Amino acid sequence: MAIVGLLASSQAQGFTFIGPFKPWMVEAIGYQVNSQDGGPLPPDEGFRWNTPTIYYAFDRSFIEYFGTNGVAAVESALKVYSDLPAFGSMSADLSEYPLNTRGLNFSARQTGLIDLKSQTMGLMMQQLGVGAAEHFVWSIKSRVVRNQVTNYTVVKYNYDPVSLRPSSYVNGALYTYEIYDPLTLPDNTTAALAGEIKVSDLRTRGYSSVANSTADGGDTAVSVEQDPVTGTMISASGELLSGQYFFGLTRDDVGGLRRLYSSQNLAVENLYPGAIVSGGASVVGGNPWEVTTLTNTIIGTNVLGTNTSIALRPGLGKLKFSRVNYDSIVGQAFNPFVVSYNETIILNFRQVSRRVSRLVTQPDILFSARDIGTSPTGLPFAFSVTQPSSWTANAALNTHSAVGGGGGDGTGPIGPGVISGTVEVAFTSLYPAFVNINPGDIAETSPIAAWGSYDGSATPPVVYPFYGGTSFQTLQQIAASGGLDTGSGLSPWASTVIVVVGTNTTTAGTTP
Repeated sequence: MAIVGLLASSQAQGFTFIGPFKPWMVEAIGYQVNSQDGGPLPPDEGFRWNTPTIYYAFDRSFIEYFGTNGVAAVESALKVYSDLPAFGSMSADLSEYPLNTRGLNFSARQTGLIDLKSQTMGLMMQQLGVGAAEHFVWSIKSRVVRNQVTNYTVVKYNYDPVSLRPSSYVNGALYTYEIYDPLTLPDNTTAALAGEIKVSDLRTRGYSSVANSTADGGDTAVSVEQDPVTGTMISASGELLSGQYFFGLTRDDVGGLRRLYSSQNLAVENLYPGAIVSGGASVVGGNPWEVTTLTNTIIGTNVLGTNTSIALRPGLGKLKFSRVNYDSIVGQAFNPFVVSYNETIILNFRQVSRRVSRLVTQPDILFSARDIGTSPTGLPFAFSVTQPSSWTANAALNTHSAVGGGGGDGTGPIGPGVISGTVEVAFTSLYPAFVNINPGDIAETSPIAAWGSYDGSATPPVVYPFYGGTSFQTLQQIAASGGLDTGSGLSPWASTVIVVVGTNTTTAGTTP
């Protein structure tokens, strides 16, 4: 397999689908990669959202810590996904998307800033069902010892977005592997690992996918290597480093999303939680996105036929994020509402359109900022994702009863499945963090990380946190327009720039 991979065309690409997962994932024997605990999946078992609009919100902790600049950074990240064209309109080979979308702001790198927008983009790839392909190109499926000789069966969980065949390439970079045995996992159990090794290639830096930027689970202790083309230091395994930012999704990121959400990808699924059929197949007309007020009445019945909640569904065909607010913006109470839309199902070999109403009692994705603890290495976790019961496995619905559905024990499929909320994405509030290696040293020493917002321009980075407080006028402005009136003078939520930098050049000049 390795020889074939070495001879294959560098145009072969790849992506990995994931099911329910923990903050860390290891493709190893000793940790079941395709169990309910999480890990990579084949293309026919992918998990996806099946509600046409994913609602998100910010709680008080996020707004207090990041202010309106932080809100804008997260919304800019989500806009990248909402602005994707319909997946059916994309070219077959996705050549319109680049293989590497990582940029480097040298000034932000010098000051240890991590771009909030880019980190959010990486987290959203996972929450949409696409995993870190570079870490699952090669995975150990079995380990057998016979006559004191250990035999490993190694498989690929990385798939070409055009052919959907297993691939050794991700965004044009070729990966081989080395067996590590034994290996101690984060839960102190031992395992054997097929560790990916990037084959040197001057045409690509490797580890470039946006989905792979969160592969460390939020631990800021990452290794770096030198880029053979530019000479700059980059992550040796794909984590988002300080000073790096994304200017878009890569070709393989989009390929994974297209496979999951294409209208050609059919799966038997339940309706999204809180949704019921409110109209039969004969109901046509009306605004498919109308929002109505909540009433204490039964909207419809869940019976067999066109009103059943379990149906064969195509992918959404398009992604859409929409913001909702808590009461008074920074409150904790959420006002439920009902949204109605048309959905398409496959019934008796025909496409049927019907009306669905969904009761939204909580945002699907909630962004917060809090102390989420430190890693075993002692460094702050950059983020955490809490997703209670948000991954529903539907293997039994998509497998004939004579064969049996998946169990999560690694012997059968667990997907396809549906992703639902509420998912909490928490960013650490412990930044900026510093390292002090001298017990008697009372000075601030080496900074290791801080949240920021920046791009490739000469505009000085915005640095967080910003505990600016709120005012009634501020709440009114956000409630009315979703933003602040920049023409009324200095905003009470304007983030303070505490680092003044020069132009964004390779010399990274700094002004005191």
